[in-house]
Amino acid sequence: MTQNTTLHPPATPGTLHRTSPPHSTDTKAVLTSLGLTPTEPTTLHEEGAV
Repeated sequence: MTQNTTLHPPATPGTLHRTSPPHSTDTKAVLTSLGLTPTEPTTLHEEGAV
């Protein structure tokens, strides 16, 4: 374990490679990966649950 370590950030500032995806872009993929059928996320969205 290292203690009292000073960080030395690079001289060049960071850059933005891309913006974040729109809100809820991956919701359907996540919910189906959790076991929902392909139509259930659509139904949940229509009902205002997600």
